[in-house]
Amino acid sequence: MATYHCQKKASLLGVVKGAAKEAVGPEVVVHVKAKSDDGGALMDGIFRAVNDQSGLYGDAPVVGHLAKEAPEGNLLEKWAEKLQIERFMVADKGPPIFQSGGEFDLRPSATSNDHNLFYETTSVILCAIGSRYSSYCSNVARTFLIDANPLQSKAYGVLLKAQEAVINALKPGRTAAGAYQAAVSIVEKEAPELAANLTRTAGTRIGLEFRESGLNLNGKSDKILKAGMVFNGSLGFQNLQTGTEHPKTQKVSVMLADTVVIGENGPEVLPPSRGLVIQID
Repeated sequence: MATYHCQKKASLLGVVKGAAKEAVGPEVVVHVKAKSDDGGALMDGIFRAVNDQSGLYGDAPVVGHLAKEAPEGNLLEKWAEKLQIERFMVADKGPPIFQSGGEFDLRPSATSNDHNLFYETTSVILCAIGSRYSSYCSNVARTFLIDANPLQSKAYGVLLKAQEAVINALKPGRTAAGAYQAAVSIVEKEAPELAANLTRTAGTRIGLEFRESGLNLNGKSDKILKAGMVFNGSLGFQNLQTGTEHPKTQKVSVMLADTVVIGENGPEVLPPSRGLVIQID
């Protein structure tokens, strides 16, 4: 993964390199662009690296692209121009959704608000991002805990186990309600005091539409799961009372979401990295 920044911002990203490598494997390369530089040479270097890496696996290069956001400024306009010239396969990505400061919405229709991210002790930041490739949608969401207190840490730990139970229950022949009940069982066993805060669904079917109607992973659905189905496995705890004094951390939410494909022999999470505990002290 490569990013452009001035020297000051580049230094701030140094801490990300090790954490990203350990968590999900990619090398983060930060390119420092001088004020007088249009960035063209750096872009060419990135494109060469993408082509070289793709050549190792025999795959055509695929580059993520925020299709709904027009490029603003000379740098982004040049990037868009070069991206078109290179003729890469482009995967459309929706703008990432960030939530913090005590205002959380765990519904699939949630959007970012205009407030700055709140970054203080015991604060929580949620981030979700979707992508569309060859007309098919995917989604991933993660929770960032900043110097979490015991309640927040416990809630996130239970959520990890509950989401894993949901994913393991996504097998041919089982019911959608059974997948949700798998999460409920974990919460009732590990943290019954949090059961009332659990989302009422463990996700929805995803495909040509981000949220395909008619198949939700909730406690009432008797729909039978089949191989080939794909789900946005999304689960969370809403409006947890943390007992802190700051009004923006008194009420928090935690959430996880992954794209899951039901195979003949069981579920497959795409991408395969998950279960990551992200706690920033």
